[in-house]
Amino acid sequence: MIGKMAIAYILTKYEDKHKAIKTENWYRFLLNKMVEDTEIDTFSQNKVSFVTFNYDRSLEHFLYTTLSHYSEDITSPKVIEIINQIPIIHLYGQLDPLPWQGENGREYGAPLEEKHLRGYIKNLSIIFEDMNAEIESRFKNAYDLLIKADTVYILGFGFDSDNIARLKLKEIFPQEAGGTAYKFENQQKIKEIKDKFFETEKKIYKGFLLTDKFPQQKGIELINETVYDFLINHAKLD
Repeated sequence: MIGKMAIAYILTKYEDKHKAIKTENWYRFLLNKMVEDTEIDTFSQNKVSFVTFNYDRSLEHFLYTTLSHYSEDITSPKVIEIINQIPIIHLYGQLDPLPWQGENGREYGAPLEEKHLRGYIKNLSIIFEDMNAEIESRFKNAYDLLIKADTVYILGFGFDSDNIARLKLKEIFPQEAGGTAYKFENQQKIKEIKDKFFETEKKIYKGFLLTDKFPQQKGIELINETVYDFLINHAKLD
């Protein structure tokens, strides 16, 4: 219990509502791609979903704030309707609801109160805990999204064995997949990822993970770059 409150307390210290919006980051790059040749009424038709192990609310805050300024006549209920149509799954829970997400919501960057800290005991889960029904449901929903996807990008993932198993990533072979292996500079580290993530018959060649078993697939490419650089240089977002 104390550990969860400590995690939440530290994370909330990094909530800066102005920095999250003004900084040039991968959120903004992705949003710019999503609004290209798109009217606000069709924005939610972008075929993108988010599955995250993070507790923070920066993505939801970013989407709500930026879309609220999409046009002069857009209303808050319309923005909420749009965002609610974009699947965003926090596998282990999130800090708080934002004010527009539900009752007793906390503004992004607002100071913590005792009631918030108590709530984190229930809202947050950690990897070492047993999977309860709610967490299992989130992982199932995430798996359903991933297995149906044409392209999967694995960004900032630590390749933990338990999380790989819970998401059943070894069963997912999309038409295209790629991800970041930032600072995984040596072949041994990439081999360790391969051993966790892929079947033993997979081969590694020049940083690319290839498969003999599924020759029709294009394999999964791991790049030693930040999320921002990876999306700019390698992701197909058209």
